[in-house]
Amino acid sequence: MKTMPLLSLVLLLGTLGCAPEAVDVNAYLGDQPFPAPSRQVTVFVECHPGDQPLLLARRAAQAVEAELDRRGYAVVEKPDDADYVLACLIRVGGGQVVTRAVPRYADMYATPCYAGGYGGWYRSHVYGCGFGTTYVEESWREFDRQLHATLLDRPRFDSAPENTRHQAVVWQATAVSTGTDRDLRAVLPYLLAGLFEHFGEDTGKLCHHQYTSHSDEVERFLDDRH
Repeated sequence: MKTMPLLSLVLLLGTLGCAPEAVDVNAYLGDQPFPAPSRQVTVFVECHPGDQPLLLARRAAQAVEAELDRRGYAVVEKPDDADYVLACLIRVGGGQVVTRAVPRYADMYATPCYAGGYGGWYRSHVYGCGFGTTYVEESWREFDRQLHATLLDRPRFDSAPENTRHQAVVWQATAVSTGTDRDLRAVLPYLLAGLFEHFGEDTGKLCHHQYTSHSDEVERFLDDRH
């Protein structure tokens, strides 16, 4: 009779839970004062799709509008009616191939050990095989899933010469999650959570976050489509 080591069983059960999503955020404050939440402060939101579908960009814009409204700002439909413009960009960076030795947990009495890949991964070489843990060299492609946001003082931006428009930047931030899937739909709520966790802040460094679908920061950005 084949049995599974206790460690292997624990690790298997652990994978059935909610895997955390790692998000890195970097945020900066510009020369203009950041507006305190007020229904008198009007914000227009636009989201550029970059290399992503237009409908996904619209979904991101709707999520940003809802969050600004929740925080107490007045969201408007026309940029000319806005005190500020929050411009967002979603994109996926070029993938790079990553190779690592990945453990495979075999049955205690099962030989030989089978180390088949899954998802987009594939086996290239087996380092060792026997009882317990087998290490397999696997390669996969990882992508940087990115959400960029810039808050602009709209009147100052419109009136400034082109070479001084950077002075109208109030706040700027980037949220990045690295993974094997180019599809941004599943990871977008996590990027939004990371971005708004530092809304109006200058982080002074790259901030690392671990979120799950049950994190308070993420739940409000989830809907039935995610």
